[in-house]
Amino acid sequence: MYLLDTNHCSYIIDNDSRVGAEFRSRSEASFAISIITYGELLYMVEKSTQKAGNLKTVQSFLDTIGLYFLDEETAIIYSQSIEDCDLQPICTQRSSQAAQNKPSNPWLR
Repeated sequence: MYLLDTNHCSYIIDNDSRVGAEFRSRSEASFAISIITYGELLYMVEKSTQKAGNLKTVQSFLDTIGLYFLDEETAIIYSQSIEDCDLQPICTQRSSQAAQNKPSNPWLR
């Protein structure tokens, strides 16, 4: 099984040719994300201006992979409270660095 992080999920959702080709070349059943990655995807949806469409996009993506549960409530709480987290500046810094290397995902707008 391959456990994807948030960046991999974003690239797949955004149809990045390199990551997407690798994703399609393997059985979709062998991919999963952690509940924390799920929470991060929900957080991005919460911060987007097109919440309904982006939530549908994320849910469609999740239908194709497994979800490694700790506790779903944990992901929801995490997505709504990440700004209160001491690591939030680190997450923002990493997002800024990633944006310099890759255009922003249109599904997050």
